[in-house]
Amino acid sequence: MRRPTTIKTVTMLIYLQILFIAFFVGQHLVIYFVPADSTGSLGTFKKNILETNKIVEYTSDMLISNLLFLMIPVIVLLLIMFYIRKRKLVPSILLTLILLLVAIVPLQRFIILAMVIFLFTPSARKYFKGALFDEPVKASKRANDAIEVDGEVVNTTESVEQESQREQPITLEKPKSRPLSELEVTIREATADDADTIHALMLMAFEEYRASVPPSSALEETSDSIREALTSGAESAAIVYEDDLAVAMVRYQMTGDAIYFFRLSVVPNKRRRGYAKRLIKWLEHLGTSKGKDISRCKVRQNVQNNLVLYQDLGYEVVDQELVVRPTGTVKTLTMEKSLRPR
Repeated sequence: MRRPTTIKTVTMLIYLQILFIAFFVGQHLVIYFVPADSTGSLGTFKKNILETNKIVEYTSDMLISNLLFLMIPVIVLLLIMFYIRKRKLVPSILLTLILLLVAIVPLQRFIILAMVIFLFTPSARKYFKGALFDEPVKASKRANDAIEVDGEVVNTTESVEQESQREQPITLEKPKSRPLSELEVTIREATADDADTIHALMLMAFEEYRASVPPSSALEETSDSIREALTSGAESAAIVYEDDLAVAMVRYQMTGDAIYFFRLSVVPNKRRRGYAKRLIKWLEHLGTSKGKDISRCKVRQNVQNNLVLYQDLGYEVVDQELVVRPTGTVKTLTMEKSLRPR
């Protein structure tokens, strides 16, 4: 997700305020460390400051108290940057208003007020809602809150009906509408006999990204290739069921000290129910039970929303690479989470 100009401006103003505070810190250090009998420009500067503030002697206690006071707005500014990065609008605005109340210098108040105004602009609100993407998906009218696994994008937000129904190898029965609290949701390990179901779930989840550049390589896979991988033990899979209806799946491998998962898929009309996170937690528990130290996946770099999702689950970026395909190139990030007990 790209940052709009308003968010970039707020970030720039935060850095500007930190520079102001650094200047004031420098002033206090000069006043304390420059000898009282100094005749140079620094000595003159110190005398003018002391006379202006009617201070006879600048003690170490005064220096420490002033530096601690100046650290408070620095901490608040860093917290604002953190919540902006996490796209948390309310904490960002509240901390900015607190900063406005404690500001002393008029210029600082003006800058903070400008920050508040920028945070209320429509483009900033869209950024915090996650609606601005580097590459808008023109082939879909769905909200683009997406998950990427193994460099592939899987939308996780609730979607509207597609304008035209695409043919699928397998048609999964649509259940009757029931309250979520009444649904029995289970996760089961898949076998080679489930290859057709896994393939159908994957195609439904990835179909909307057929027009992406490059398109998802998941669309090139077949039921036979998945069945062969499951039969040979080259990979495993798990399926989420709602009352025995398959609605999501993930494929995974045990590699060295890690469990590596990919092709995480949730069918469009079953999104925003937490199935993706539930599968990831299930994988992490499985990895721990198998003595693995790491849970690993790959994501596309240009969809920042996905990075935040995995970061919220405790995953960190450990590597990046440029994948070159005949249909285009894509930057992918390797993300890992430690499964070792803390």
